[in-house]
Amino acid sequence: MTITVRGTKVFAVLSLIFASYLSADAQSDSAYILRAGMRIQLEMLDPIESSFSAAGDTFRATVVTPTVNKGIVVLPVGTIVEGRISKVTEPGQLGRGGEIEAVFETIIFRTGEIRRIDGRFAKPLREKPARTRNLVTIVGGTLGGALIGSLTGSRNGILIGAGVGALAGTGTAVAMTGKRVGLKAGDEFEIELKSDVALPLREV
Repeated sequence: MTITVRGTKVFAVLSLIFASYLSADAQSDSAYILRAGMRIQLEMLDPIESSFSAAGDTFRATVVTPTVNKGIVVLPVGTIVEGRISKVTEPGQLGRGGEIEAVFETIIFRTGEIRRIDGRFAKPLREKPARTRNLVTIVGGTLGGALIGSLTGSRNGILIGAGVGALAGTGTAVAMTGKRVGLKAGDEFEIELKSDVALPLREV
């Protein structure tokens, strides 16, 4: 009788260990684990822009396209994602465009549960500098000045005219400022996860 009881207890313990192993193995391949590199489609709720946003500002976005993993919707439409601005570069001279860097740190589910994440803009939020336009302005000013100088009929006149034209072109280029960059409420964008995220199993 004693041997039977002991055997039953040993079997029960081994069954629990085996079940725990299967559960852990299943969890590692679960649909509710979002892997690094996965992208999430969002819609902006709070506008951000290089003209008024600052490092440390927080903002919210919402899932606009259901995130499906292994055939299961794990992030339904309406799930909130919170971000924080980490760097803002305002538009500058010589056509330098604005830039905003942000980290996406939190997913808030409809149940109220929260998961920490590490996400970044899938596509950098920046404006390209208008270098080509600036160069054309300077070259155009130089040629235009040279042409006017050539009307004087002297070599010095051509050189002086080219110099004045180049300065005028450069002044115009320096006066140009780059474009602001940002996202308005309603704008859609993607973020990319930089690390794995384990989601609540009951959030479907």
